[in-house]
Amino acid sequence: MATIGKRPHYHSYTEEAMVDAVNAVQNSNMGVREASRRFDVPKTSLQDRLKGRVAFPTISGEWDQILTCQVKKNTNLHSD
Repeated sequence: MATIGKRPHYHSYTEEAMVDAVNAVQNSNMGVREASRRFDVPKTSLQDRLKGRVAFPTISGEWDQILTCQVKKNTNLHSD
């Protein structure tokens, strides 16, 4: 019978490393794969940040919610 290992630690990178990786891709000729290896961050998480699918944390440490125009419009309609 095979033993099942522990689940990997998720989000084992620092926010500073992610920000550095995003800056490296945006401000230089570095590709996503190279930046993810150099800064030791997951490639898909880096791609999500670059494409705006995941917001950067605010100063308070909470995550911003990315609302689409439709959601904002629906919120305004129901606020009466």
